[in-house]
Amino acid sequence: MDEEGFADIVDFIGAMMDDQLLIIEEVGGPYDGHAKWFDMREPDALEDYLTDPLHSGRVRLKSWSGKADREVSADTL
Repeated sequence: MDEEGFADIVDFIGAMMDDQLLIIEEVGGPYDGHAKWFDMREPDALEDYLTDPLHSGRVRLKSWSGKADREVSADTL
């Protein structure tokens, strides 16, 4: 593994442990229960995701520590 690849892995792990990299799970809609990694370091990322017409507008966020766990919707932004 090269230095850049190693640095990317360290950055990913650091963001996860700092509750900046979350698991986002769809609530309702055609993709109910679908989950993926979500990077909260990107400004407006959550708002963009929730207001995208392809998504239900309601998600459950899960963090490494549990401190950032919550359910949010486009209405609560």
